[in-house]
Amino acid sequence: MAVGRQCNAFRPAAHPVRSRDRGPGMRGSFRSHPEKRPGSQATGRDFRLAVGPRLRQDISLVIFRLAPGTVRDSSQPHGPRLRRLRSPRQHPGRCRRGAQGGQTGDVSGPDRSEVGRRFHEREQTQEGRGAENRTVAQTIRRGRSVRSVPVRILRPGIPRIRSSRKDRLDLGAPDRRHGEIGSVNGVSVESSRMAEQERIDAGKTIDDRRAMGQFATPIALAAEIAKATLPLLEDEERIDLLEPSAGTGAFLSAFFSLAGCKVSRATAIELDPEFFEAGKRLWAGFPCDYVNGDFTKTAPDRLYRLVVANPPYVRHHGIGKDAKKRLQSQVRRETGLVISGLAGLYCHFILLSLKWMAPGGLGVWLVPAEWMSVNYGSAIRTFLSEKVQLLRVHRFAADDVRFSEALVSSCVVWFRNGPPADEAAFTEGADLLRPTRTVRFPASTLRSSAKWPPRESQTADGNGRPKLRDFFAIRRGIATGDNAFFVLPEATAAEKGIPDQFLKPILPSPRHLKTDRIQADSSGFPSNAERLFLLDCTGRDPDMIPEAVRVYLESGRLTTGTKKLCASRDPWFAQEQRLPAPILCSYMGRGSGGGSPVRFILNESGAIAANSYLMLYPKGLLRRHLTVHPEDRVTVWNLLREIPPDEFRRAGRCYGGGLQKMEPRELGDLDCTRLQDWLSSVSGSRFVEEEPRQLLLAMEPSAEYGTGKARKRAGLAKNPASKTRKISSRT
Repeated sequence: MAVGRQCNAFRPAAHPVRSRDRGPGMRGSFRSHPEKRPGSQATGRDFRLAVGPRLRQDISLVIFRLAPGTVRDSSQPHGPRLRRLRSPRQHPGRCRRGAQGGQTGDVSGPDRSEVGRRFHEREQTQEGRGAENRTVAQTIRRGRSVRSVPVRILRPGIPRIRSSRKDRLDLGAPDRRHGEIGSVNGVSVESSRMAEQERIDAGKTIDDRRAMGQFATPIALAAEIAKATLPLLEDEERIDLLEPSAGTGAFLSAFFSLAGCKVSRATAIELDPEFFEAGKRLWAGFPCDYVNGDFTKTAPDRLYRLVVANPPYVRHHGIGKDAKKRLQSQVRRETGLVISGLAGLYCHFILLSLKWMAPGGLGVWLVPAEWMSVNYGSAIRTFLSEKVQLLRVHRFAADDVRFSEALVSSCVVWFRNGPPADEAAFTEGADLLRPTRTVRFPASTLRSSAKWPPRESQTADGNGRPKLRDFFAIRRGIATGDNAFFVLPEATAAEKGIPDQFLKPILPSPRHLKTDRIQADSSGFPSNAERLFLLDCTGRDPDMIPEAVRVYLESGRLTTGTKKLCASRDPWFAQEQRLPAPILCSYMGRGSGGGSPVRFILNESGAIAANSYLMLYPKGLLRRHLTVHPEDRVTVWNLLREIPPDEFRRAGRCYGGGLQKMEPRELGDLDCTRLQDWLSSVSGSRFVEEEPRQLLLAMEPSAEYGTGKARKRAGLAKNPASKTRKISSRT
């Protein structure tokens, strides 16, 4: 049984009835089922909750069982009809008032067990039961707007009752761990906090907030993280909490509401003066210190048992050169790790948080998920696998964008300040508390993996599972430097009088390509796609370039010619060289409707592709087979299309809004067991043979223009395009 009195600072730990004072059948939690004692039978929950008026010294919460026989005991044939707990005024010996008045105190006196025993014995008698029935009934009848709510709908009903009654509905049970968002110790803070958040955001432009990395944590997400974190803090009697980039204090609101008295002290650090002043006003009545400063420059005042944060999402472009050097030096000095200059500010926050954590302290970080798969995230992966005790990493669903103004996929990381763990859990799904997928990986696997989470079935060369790169050389499409200038529709090229020998057919971008099978006409041009042409003068003698081409190039010399990629080429209008690839891959997509985010396209034309595609050139045994049997290209194409969508999602990189991206190396790691089985059945060989390197590169001149590294390693002549003489400034 539990009674919560009308007091502004009700604490579950100070409840007037402890478990040892309860008689048989008295319950201490709404969430618990009736006890099943020997000789008893629980018939279900048929408690009622009655909410009385807001009186200073009266009962505001009464729990009772309906008679007869809700929990029938063999020694008590009729069962308890009604149970209630008296207020201090009705039973002064039962509990004592706090020194401030109105506060619920502890059970008084050394005879509290005897009081509980006498109370239980009295209510078992017919006289006592009837007297107490009448007393409670009279107490409830004096109130107005009394509500009666079955416990089976108590959990969703409490917020409705609170909003209508504005009463403090503490259940008061010692095992009650979580409260409700929006009310902290009886004081509603969340509505005021949200109003301040919206006021400050309205006064800033989106560019201003992006420059500071200010993307406020939704209170529902903060509460979800708090609920997932509190079970890890069950052994903590008191929690010292630090929020390094607090804003208005979303995590403060969540933890003060849900953890209650366990948060003994909190520190919030905020750089923005406006958010600092708002947070300082909001949390002035709580054990919370608001500090105006830069977390990366602030020295710890003490060590904390819990560090929870949504750090600023500032990409490396927004970090000044001097600030970046300072942060890199600080990370190296404090952790011994070298962090890339491409790392965002949130990476530095995580690495610099260790000095704030007490031994065994818990760190909880809401950050973008990109660090798990990109190269600049290697310092974070090393830190989590070697420097601390990684507990769990939860990645939200790809299409579950938690921040509307930042199109990124988010994750939550839990770790302790302690020696590395033997294994860590990786979970996925839209709900932190009920993940759709959970996989545990050994620490050794995490340390050796270049991308997290590691693939559950590690592929291997030789006798291991075959990979896509065993059958295809994967190259990016060409980077023109300015598609709008160099890629021309057929009508535009004809209008400008550009000769055909300076034009190469090129495919439109994947978003404008409506088919996955490009057919060719008699000239080899695409017949079922838009006819586009690449202006390519690479390797041409400048004296032989027609006047019409010269005029067109001159029109772009001061615009396109000054762009970064074009300005690095000599001449500026030179293009990379690629042969048409029989199979293309659109390596970015969202895969709506649960479909594959990647499209494999069969190219039967002579068109090349821009860098919005990956070009797949068959090699080894597959190339030789397709040379003899070109009709089997369709079979190979269909086998690639049968790769499960989840394979791409696990191997690639995920961005906000469900956008998936596959780099050439990641595409090459895909499992191609079915392709090998088919190839072995038609060729009689089980092994993938490697082409001689020189033959492969000569067949596929795919080295990027100007570098010549791959051709030099293969012993080939320098790219003849590099010998093109400069064209005079008038072109």
